[in-house]
Amino acid sequence: MKNFFIFLIKGEFDPNKIQIKEVTGTLHRSKNSEDFIEREWQKAITAGLKIWPGDTKPSRYRYVNSRVNGPVLEIEADPCVCYRDYIGSRPVKLLKQFGRDFSANSVTVNTLLLAKTESGQEQIMLTIRRASHDSKAGGYHASLGGCIALGETPKEAILREVEEESGLSPAEIRKLVCQNIIYEPWENTYAVNFYSETDVAVEKIKERKHDSENEIIFIDADVFLMDKLFLPTVHALVTAGLANILTLGRKRYDQEWFDEVADNLARKSIVYNLSLVRRWLENRDAKRLKNFYS
Repeated sequence: MKNFFIFLIKGEFDPNKIQIKEVTGTLHRSKNSEDFIEREWQKAITAGLKIWPGDTKPSRYRYVNSRVNGPVLEIEADPCVCYRDYIGSRPVKLLKQFGRDFSANSVTVNTLLLAKTESGQEQIMLTIRRASHDSKAGGYHASLGGCIALGETPKEAILREVEEESGLSPAEIRKLVCQNIIYEPWENTYAVNFYSETDVAVEKIKERKHDSENEIIFIDADVFLMDKLFLPTVHALVTAGLANILTLGRKRYDQEWFDEVADNLARKSIVYNLSLVRRWLENRDAKRLKNFYS
């Protein structure tokens, strides 16, 4: 399973007790590493990445470290990463060639969101990703989320992302709790993952206005349906969402279910170090996903 993600911190944490401790000077740069990042950035633009005027200015945090200090979850982060740096640092080749100190990773927040239909059926919100997305294009996310903006706390960031992506206001979110921090090796991203619920009915959420970044769908929060969807399409699933699904499954069902799924994922990720194979698997599973919900 480590080829999909690695748990760095596990446990439940009060969102109000997650702190960003800013540090500086952690990102190393050299002419060669900057040339590498610029080449990757230009490749992404050529491939259709939409660019904005602020893409070369620091806008997000670089993950440095995290620790549990009593009830407080502390995250050391450097406010030095711009979008251009992040996109250019994603290839694993950069880590191998220059080392982690030269990598402009990013700290994200994500939350699994549960809601009920008007008839009382509990469902999980999924977001379908655009074909032009810079990661897992045409795939899906079992969470809502994005990057922590400079000056934001993780709680502020996740509530903002939920409102942008679903139309749900912070006041409509309940039972928000941090579940873990993971590292996603093939995205070079560190994710602070949450669980949340809302009392707003699924039918009402579907009527809400939200950004156009993703399409929203819902599936029943049932272990058999989860297995039917997630395992056959796991390569199209954003990794942070996968970690949240596994955490939910372990709580709702049992450790045996978790271990069985983890073993399955370990087998599915054996060839993940081959980028061409990984991309083929992602495209294949994105097609499977489309057949599932269309």
